[in-house]
Amino acid sequence: MESQRTLFWRIKNFYRLNRNRAIKFVITGGGGFLVSEFIIAAGLIGLGISYFLPVEIIANFLSVCFGFFVNDIWSTRNQGRHPRDPLGIFINLMKFQFVYIIGAAVSISIQYLLLHFYSLTPILGNFIGSAAALVPNYFISMKLVWNIYVTRE
Repeated sequence: MESQRTLFWRIKNFYRLNRNRAIKFVITGGGGFLVSEFIIAAGLIGLGISYFLPVEIIANFLSVCFGFFVNDIWSTRNQGRHPRDPLGIFINLMKFQFVYIIGAAVSISIQYLLLHFYSLTPILGNFIGSAAALVPNYFISMKLVWNIYVTRE
């Protein structure tokens, strides 16, 4: 019984500590996703499916840059570490890119497999891959980039 109370308290505390920031992170991720989708659509329409990989790489890089700056200004404001010198910002951006490179690899792999085996558009594959990467990206980026512990105050 005591362990159930402890578990309930931990879940309640986790929710309390992360609710607003996580909602902002998801909204920001949605904005980054739209940036990515626009670049993918424009790139594949303009260049063709044979340029799938370069278009995906550019779309992922630019959408992650967008997400980093919006998260830095809005989602994590007044929390964690926010260097203001150009080198510090660049280092944090590269950390954020590093976190998302794993998610991007998963997303691009899913898109490629769905395209290759099911002729499913990469735009839908990007949605599926992005959704799969959301939770780990939140946890890892909060700790690695902004030094925010999501499980305690």
